[in-house]
Amino acid sequence: MDKKSSVIKLYKLFFQTAWAVGSRTPEKDDQIAAKFWSLLIVSGHYFAEKDFLKLDAQYKTAYWGPSYYPPDEGHYHLAVHENNISFCQTYEKKHHRKPFIGKGIDYGYTSPEAVTVHQTQSRTQGRLVMRCTFMWKGERVTVTNFKDENQSLIACGYHDSARTQVKKRFVITHEEWEKQQSLAKDIAVNDAQL
Repeated sequence: MDKKSSVIKLYKLFFQTAWAVGSRTPEKDDQIAAKFWSLLIVSGHYFAEKDFLKLDAQYKTAYWGPSYYPPDEGHYHLAVHENNISFCQTYEKKHHRKPFIGKGIDYGYTSPEAVTVHQTQSRTQGRLVMRCTFMWKGERVTVTNFKDENQSLIACGYHDSARTQVKKRFVITHEEWEKQQSLAKDIAVNDAQL
């Protein structure tokens, strides 16, 4: 049986009936929308592949039009942490992103909205997200930006003495990432055979 998404219906209903009491401002709408997406992610709602594309089309924003607050990179990070892969795939479809998936990842920061409990170990594999770290060309680097139009990302290594000073900046293509992950896998297999 195919899963059915209720995301579009929930979004419309929520914002059509919001602010029946109290005053509405764009700032409040923005904050409420961020919490709305987080709640759907952590509660395990299923997202259909084209949900965000359909919402984008329905809520083409103009200064006189209805407000639409799409999810952002923080929600993508939360979905990876909460293992809501349907959200990840829907977000990737919207941004034309081929996911960077691999091992040796330190996710570090966890959103306060996260509800996953009983984890006995930190995750070290999965999708790359903003602020995660990994080793690249001998440097510990942090993902600082995705360049979806080029199927690449930007990762920076920082000086130990000043975490705000960039030591090295890398533009990593999806192809380079896959090659590096493949080499790491081959090394692990060879080490296991010794």
